[in-house]
Amino acid sequence: MKYFTTPIFYVNSFPHIGTAHNMCLTDFLFKAFNYFGDQKSYLLTGTDEHGQKIYNSAKKNNIQVIDFVDKNVILFKDLANILNIKYNRFIRTTDEDHKYNVLKVWNLLLEKNFLYKDIYKGWYSERDECYFQEKEIYTKDNKKYSISTNAPLEFIEEECYFFKLSFFKEKLLNFYKEHPKFVIPNNLVNELIQFTNNIKDLCVSRKIDWGIDIPGENSKIYVWLDALFNYITAIGGVENYNKNLWNNVVHVIGKDIIIFHGVYWPALLMALDIEPPKNLLVHGWWLIDENKISKSLGNMITPKDILWDNSDYMRYYFCREGLIGRDSNFSMDKFVNIINNEVMDKFCNLFYRVFSILKKNFPQQNILIHKNLQAQKDISDLKDILYDNLKNFYVHKFIEKIVEFVDRINRLIEKEKIWENFNDHLQMYLINVIIEIIDIYEIIIPNLVGEIKNMYKLNDNILIIGVLKPFFKKITVQK
Repeated sequence: MKYFTTPIFYVNSFPHIGTAHNMCLTDFLFKAFNYFGDQKSYLLTGTDEHGQKIYNSAKKNNIQVIDFVDKNVILFKDLANILNIKYNRFIRTTDEDHKYNVLKVWNLLLEKNFLYKDIYKGWYSERDECYFQEKEIYTKDNKKYSISTNAPLEFIEEECYFFKLSFFKEKLLNFYKEHPKFVIPNNLVNELIQFTNNIKDLCVSRKIDWGIDIPGENSKIYVWLDALFNYITAIGGVENYNKNLWNNVVHVIGKDIIIFHGVYWPALLMALDIEPPKNLLVHGWWLIDENKISKSLGNMITPKDILWDNSDYMRYYFCREGLIGRDSNFSMDKFVNIINNEVMDKFCNLFYRVFSILKKNFPQQNILIHKNLQAQKDISDLKDILYDNLKNFYVHKFIEKIVEFVDRINRLIEKEKIWENFNDHLQMYLINVIIEIIDIYEIIIPNLVGEIKNMYKLNDNILIIGVLKPFFKKITVQK
């Protein structure tokens, strides 16, 4: 049993490929662990719908804020459906149970004396919905910007609630030491340690126009406190959360939000006597010419730009090329080459070649499948290798290993020249192997596998091959 979560995505604009990458990666892990026996795993995704940036975007579009977020949420749900993301829940921070849960959290933090009022003076980024210290800021043309995100900053001075984050400094440092697999890859824990060594109390309220109201106050709960608790809301809320799921949670996040998930989030949970998350799986950014692909930089590639007529292409490429802990360079030419070479030429063509010859050899008959010991051993060995990579979240290596196996089968076909001599032993070996491979590929490319499975039936040990259609075609770079 595992509990996989995407971050909740900010709805001030349309989804970008970073959104799609994260969805595909999280769904891959969910489906892969299910395939290997974790049938009770749970997948959560959703949207972050509060904050001043949302309010300003709605006003800019001359519509009510709730209508604005309702409209944009559809874009994210549509993307999840297009990508075959099989989530258990799509949570929204405007959901009533979430607002109830966040207010319950707030009251518990007050009761436990972890919140206090003070005056906040400092630099704030509306784009990032967070504050920056002087060492994180640079000046250009007499204006202040974030070093990490290049977001413009405004100086704010107002009375706020603060969370006693500094109280948890030693607890956090001990937690990192005692849980070396908390952050994956583990070298990223150094960033958390460095930040925690200089930790300050966290401002957790703002006088903004859109968010969850603090009872009796003219201010809202800080958007990141609100957002982080979606992970608890989805599994029962702070009062009744599912401990079995929570004890096996894997947050799949981008590296830009590692401080929120690796410092603020564990401390807030510690304050409530809840165990911090088991794993943070941190992927890098997508780059073009060494620059992050982002809305703010104007170099956007949207999911629609690379969907073509099948979302499997995007699923495969992101899982194959998106690196854990490191940035990846996006290349449309490489995208096309990988899909054509590995998906079309190797996997799809393997199925079509072998089943076409079987159909020719058995035009009027069903095929009785016998167990093949060599096929069983080879598939068992393959699954062991795949599961070892999966347990360590080596997604790209998982795919590399199955591609290597398909290469091996294709070389066997060429060596044996099955179009000339397809003996019974080789038939049984290839049938057994290919049927297993198809099931594994369904984790990654469910649409194409669905088309394949529509061309044959498997009733116990009887294979019935239907009409074989040339269902796959190479793609070209779209201009």
